[in-house]
Amino acid sequence: MANNTVEIKWIGNTPGETFHPASMLAEIMAYENKYVQAFPDVTPEIHPPFAVAFNRISDSPIKLHSIVKQAGVVVILSNTPYFLSHWSAELYTRTLPDACFIVNSPLHPSAVKERINFPDSVVYTLEADSIASRDLDVSFSYIPILSLVLNIMNPSDPDHLKYALRELFSSRYENGQFSAILKMIEAGNKEAKKFS
Repeated sequence: MANNTVEIKWIGNTPGETFHPASMLAEIMAYENKYVQAFPDVTPEIHPPFAVAFNRISDSPIKLHSIVKQAGVVVILSNTPYFLSHWSAELYTRTLPDACFIVNSPLHPSAVKERINFPDSVVYTLEADSIASRDLDVSFSYIPILSLVLNIMNPSDPDHLKYALRELFSSRYENGQFSAILKMIEAGNKEAKKFS
């Protein structure tokens, strides 16, 4: 696999919860002239009751067409007590030792890092459910998390995400919804906490 390829693993409660942000990320990265893949895990029996989706993003053509094996970014979308106490089995598989973890949680990232036991990782936590509920609806909690993923991947141009989203997705939402989504993007980047 090309060394400029980033693999991302999305973990949540349902296939829709994980694949929707993965597919949005793929559209945005393709808009940025990257080579991309987005796909759900087709072997859910391996890690019930989790739902998992994946991305590959690269500057070069991607010739690999298999499950992600070296996730450099792991996103935990579900903010539930179950995920805080039972997620380690899925996290430990197909994940780089120095992976970046982005977790929908009110916990401080240092507390999350203790639980996942990846000493070389960088951990971000974000109260995405709270942000989404404040600006629109909790079902949009993936938006501030997606915003944080993109900001980590391209920290030099935080406003570019808004432009890409407007170009790609504004017609898919009502005006009021899209304005709220833009607010969630700002909040996602401002309210995230980091621990390395």
